[in-house]
Amino acid sequence: MPIRALLCLFIALCLPGFTPVQAQDTPPELFSGERRVFVANGYSTTRNWPSVLQRKLNRYFNNTQVIEVINTYESGTPIAKWIDLDAQARDNKWRKTLQPALASEPDFPVILLAQQSLQWVFGEDRLEGITSSTDQRRIDQGADAIALYNQFAQEDGADLVFMATHIYKKVQEPQIENEKYALEEALGRNLPNFYEGPDVWTPTFENFAVAFARDEIHPGPIGDEIIAHFWMRRLLEFDGKTLPGWSRREMEDAIMNGGGDLSDNKVPNADIQASATSGFAPFTVTLDASASVDEDGVLVAYDWSFPDGTNDAGEIVSKTFNTPGEYVISLLVVDERGDSDTATITISVADGSSAVYGDATGDGTLSARDASEVLTHVVGLAVLDGTNATLADVSGNGSISSLDAALILQRTVGLINCFPVEPGCD
Repeated sequence: MPIRALLCLFIALCLPGFTPVQAQDTPPELFSGERRVFVANGYSTTRNWPSVLQRKLNRYFNNTQVIEVINTYESGTPIAKWIDLDAQARDNKWRKTLQPALASEPDFPVILLAQQSLQWVFGEDRLEGITSSTDQRRIDQGADAIALYNQFAQEDGADLVFMATHIYKKVQEPQIENEKYALEEALGRNLPNFYEGPDVWTPTFENFAVAFARDEIHPGPIGDEIIAHFWMRRLLEFDGKTLPGWSRREMEDAIMNGGGDLSDNKVPNADIQASATSGFAPFTVTLDASASVDEDGVLVAYDWSFPDGTNDAGEIVSKTFNTPGEYVISLLVVDERGDSDTATITISVADGSSAVYGDATGDGTLSARDASEVLTHVVGLAVLDGTNATLADVSGNGSISSLDAALILQRTVGLINCFPVEPGCD
């Protein structure tokens, strides 16, 4: 049996559910002078460096865009948020953002530049990670996640995949640095068309004092310049080409000049919109931070904190509450300079075991009086709140309107047998 066939069989046996991708005999040249597409993929720390890389690539080709950089970053979205590791399937963000970018160029090579992280791969706590170089169980677990990510990327159109792990992250060391052990394990499996990206941890660690925004988590302008420089160097090395001296000088100039004045930065504004603020257990609410703004820049992080001690990240998240109570949810947004703002919202969850939908009066029964109560609320002569308001929304659209009053009245006279909000009601 040929060596390549034996290798593919070995990978398939070691990683259940893994379908080998056929390796290219000769990888495409990246800097041939013909069109190439570089798809950058990552989380909030990949917000700005791809645009710096695009500037460097254009300069390399005499101010002509021969290589196009497409940035598919999503805030708070490491590997475990791009793919469902348990189901071994692409997540919604992958299908919406990354998949179309990888399939965007059918005639020329598409190269995935993945600056990724293993946060949330090992459990519900994003701070849980590889403890050391001897933590083989988590190292293998991380390598499996990387291998699956690589497989999906190539199935969706990537000709080559370069993988770099996380930049330095002071608040999450040594777990973040230790992600390199999982990458080394994945590279040792000789996955087809899969290559090591640049080491971005070391230069951001060495330049920590100037490379990061004020939050000491996200790279500032200097950090973006440093990261782009090392990506440029790695990609040229792949082709056996020399990095122009001007790339290092650009990075050194940024370090020397301080990356701009942070004192003029405007603080962002956090805003939370919820699909509903009250309901019956188990109650699932969708939380939307897309109305949050940064007047003079961009938001690079949306971090959610829940009262049960769990966290999530991203513009839009969902949370399920299984027991009655009042729950205060917190949102932290961070801009590209590290300034932040916080907003909170309270979700009320009631015991729905004995609730009567449509009972706007709260007397435990359903009658025409409830429809009247809803109409009184709609015209502004009364206010329904708390459990009564939740029960009054029989349409299930998140608001109380004359439609709800009509549905309640129809139910009381027997024209309908159930409300749209009730499970199983057609």
